[in-house]
Amino acid sequence: MVSPLIDHFRTFARYNTWANGRLYDAVGKLTKAEYRKKRPAFFGGIRGVLNHILVGDRI
Repeated sequence: MVSPLIDHFRTFARYNTWANGRLYDAVGKLTKAEYRKKRPAFFGGIRGVLNHILVGDRI
């Protein structure tokens, strides 16, 4: 029998995969200028946000 807690984390992992896919698709449509634009409220910009997400996923 699989623990309900394991199912819970598997659901989170599936959601994370889905959400990251949507994010990467959206970022892939940006121009180079839009991607590199400084955005101080969000880790300095989109690259910083993506780095933050990557680090969180790896941990």
